[in-house]
Amino acid sequence: MLPKTNEIDETLHNFFEQFGLDIDFCLDCDFNYYIYEQKIGYAFVVSEKHDQWYREYVASLDSAVANSDIFLLSLFHEVGHHMTIDDFSDWELKRYFNRKKVSKDNKQAYFRYFNSKIEKVATLWAIDFMNDNSAEIAKMWEELQQKIFKFYSECGLQ
Repeated sequence: MLPKTNEIDETLHNFFEQFGLDIDFCLDCDFNYYIYEQKIGYAFVVSEKHDQWYREYVASLDSAVANSDIFLLSLFHEVGHHMTIDDFSDWELKRYFNRKKVSKDNKQAYFRYFNSKIEKVATLWAIDFMNDNSAEIAKMWEELQQKIFKFYSECGLQ
């Protein structure tokens, strides 16, 4: 059984709370935004191919932010969904969820997916937030990494 991630979840929750956002977080198999629960799942898995492609996609929009840790890029992208989801109609959301099932096994399909309106808006929100709050993010990231490493240690990982 995995150790609890309460300290990590709490650090993330408290970070966003200072900006007036009430978001819950949980460890998941990948980064996800759960629209009905208004919860964000984060992951510690590494998908070198997808991580590289997402970094390239972000770099096409803002080269400075693209150098950030992939965990942060992915996390803030999911928060971007939380912040922008109400900007879309039910029809747009239904179309998006149907499209989300499409394979993203090659770079072209992956970029097409991230250029879809809902994905792109979430990424643009993330970029703006990261640019506007870089000092606060750096402080949070330092604290969060310590808690992540503690979690790894409790799992027997080095």
